[in-house]
Amino acid sequence: MTVVLWALYPVVWLLGPAGVGVLLPATEVLVFVYLDVVAKAGFVVLAVNGLAAAGSVGEGAPAADEAPASTAD
Repeated sequence: MTVVLWALYPVVWLLGPAGVGVLLPATEVLVFVYLDVVAKAGFVVLAVNGLAAAGSVGEGAPAADEAPASTAD
């Protein structure tokens, strides 16, 4: 999702006054603001999911201050 949104920035620029001129300057700014907000929200979702996945990697492993379990009888 984030990559798709980032790919839209050049498209909006090309459609704006600096490019072809299809979009009005105010419309271009509004679209950029919308893309910024949605892309940041999507990145936050990815970051939180990555953090949750990274936190679950170490579950089940003994902590550094714990002695390893003995397997000898």
